[in-house]
Amino acid sequence: MNPFKVISNLVTLVLCVVAFCLGGFSSRYVDVFRPALPVTVSFRKSALGEGHVAVIKNESERDIAVWLRHQKAEGEAKEGIVILDAGDSDEYGWIEGWKFQPGDRLLVQESGHKSIKVTVE
Repeated sequence: MNPFKVISNLVTLVLCVVAFCLGGFSSRYVDVFRPALPVTVSFRKSALGEGHVAVIKNESERDIAVWLRHQKAEGEAKEGIVILDAGDSDEYGWIEGWKFQPGDRLLVQESGHKSIKVTVE
């Protein structure tokens, strides 16, 4: 067996293990180094129905596709992707199937930006 081939395969294996370990590390901590997501999130009481309504405003000059995760205080979760028009705000409440209650959490993410995590009060 060619010793160069054995060493080459061993180095490749070590590099793959290191990349995997660093990938797990970065998925948890790399958010600190990303730019802020140009989105603001607030909640208001629902005027017509139950619970609260999430008001999500796109502060940028371009349309953004964001991933939302609504984690209920009881443990249930709902996820979805929404398109936020440039400079506009959208509302998500019980009519849209997103019934927010105190203690619920909302996570807003877009690739390449810091996540926004908000708890309904």
